Amino acid sequence: MKNRISSIWPGIVLLLAAIFVSCKDDWDSHFDRSENLPDENLWEIIRSEASLASFVKVVEATGYDSLLTSTQTYTVWAPVNDALSGIDMNDKEELLRIVNNHIARYSNSTAMPVDESVVMLNGKRLMYASDGTLTFGSATLLQKDRLASNGILHTVSEVIPYSYNLYEYAQTHSDYSKLYDFISSFNEKVVSEELSTSLEIVYIDYNPLLESIYGIGYVQDEDSTYTMLLPDNRAWDKAYEQIAPYFKAPTHNGQEYADSLQKVQTSLAIVNSLVYRKLVEEPFAQYDSLVSTTGTVTHNVPSLFAGTTFIKGSNGNIYTTSALNYEPLDTWNPEIVIECEDEDGRTVNGSSTAFVRTVSVGDNFTDVSNNSYLEVTGSDQASVSFQIPNILSGKYEVYVDFVPPIVDGEEFETERAQVEFELEYMNTNGRTKTSDGKRATVTGTEKVRATAFTGVTMPVANYYDNLWWSETSHTAADAKVTTTLTVYAEKTSKNVAKFRIDKIRFVPVN
Repeated sequence: MKNRISSIWPGIVLLLAAIFVSCKDDWDSHFDRSENLPDENLWEIIRSEASLASFVKVVEATGYDSLLTSTQTYTVWAPVNDALSGIDMNDKEELLRIVNNHIARYSNSTAMPVDESVVMLNGKRLMYASDGTLTFGSATLLQKDRLASNGILHTVSEVIPYSYNLYEYAQTHSDYSKLYDFISSFNEKVVSEELSTSLEIVYIDYNPLLESIYGIGYVQDEDSTYTMLLPDNRAWDKAYEQIAPYFKAPTHNGQEYADSLQKVQTSLAIVNSLVYRKLVEEPFAQYDSLVSTTGTVTHNVPSLFAGTTFIKGSNGNIYTTSALNYEPLDTWNPEIVIECEDEDGRTVNGSSTAFVRTVSVGDNFTDVSNNSYLEVTGSDQASVSFQIPNILSGKYEVYVDFVPPIVDGEEFETERAQVEFELEYMNTNGRTKTSDGKRATVTGTEKVRATAFTGVTMPVANYYDNLWWSETSHTAADAKVTTTLTVYAEKTSKNVAKFRIDKIRFVPVN
């Protein structure tokens, strides 16, 4: 049996090769550029058709007539005159959208598979379809597969519907101009090291907001897929009015600078929770949470998308809205948490010493965040300070979690420490302000969640946004943190100069 299969297989291969060559010969005989193609190029054929006179005007207005006379190969789906009757010939951007949505590179005949997409000059992907009537991009084909010396011409009964990508929709619809104006304000020309040579410097378009590391994602890219909430101007204004007071900047560098910084950071706070990497579909209740491209986490997804209108974009799903249903704690004003065992931003004061301790299963006490805490001791005073980053100009409840002394053994259960708190932060004039907090006693066997401050108001924001971090000249050392919480305990006849601190939480009061 093995020998029989071996002897048959070469015959099968030869048969398949013959079929392939035969099919290729048929294809080549139909599209052979050297023998069967007409002498006329695409532009000459289009100009000769009276039914395409309006399309001729559109092509000429955009300068694409030179493209259709070139030796490169293109396919054109040309709308007939009636389809272009309502086109504004003075709107150059609209004319370019039409032309780029009706021309593709290479030969794309109607014989190609229906599930294979064609990439148009604008990057949009369109396909042939047939439900009794042959269409391309949902436009009905009237004439098809007319050969030219440099490609193929089809005619269609209507303009192929233009599918906007997420960025284009905001760009082309005036109701969303405030969102678009803010994003586009960061457009710039930068040198391309890949394309530049020793003889020529090449510049490319760049926008730090339209990239994935520090921005909201490539929402302008046809090869990307996102979901985007698109606030109209009314929604933008309402959100701005709500959020702006939390991004007040100090005026010691000048009122104009403070106003400008507040405007940028408020606008970024709006933008940062608009885009999601997955295709969000209805019903929204199917999602437990959603993470935006900038890392904000929304837990009430139905509420976020309530009242929105769905539009299918060329690179994802668009949900337009007249109200951004942001939950501040999820989006622009989250709780600030400091794990006290982390070394960054921590200073041990005076002659105090500090050690990171860990807990594990079987210890006397294990209710500890990340299973680690900081033990601070001193001869007369134990004192440690923590920098609090990303403070906004609003009210906070400040909580500090302490590990009870029993963590060191039952013999320490009666150990007692009275902890106190001091908060330093920036005032509106840029100077430091100090406030004393409440006292708390740490002893026994239970975790102590001390309320250090109630409703303390931060006069200005001390916040570094993603655009600031995107500047290559900026480093962590350049980010000056102006808010510091100091925790200390004095030694007395009843109290020890020792405490075990787990976590600090600044909870916004919205």
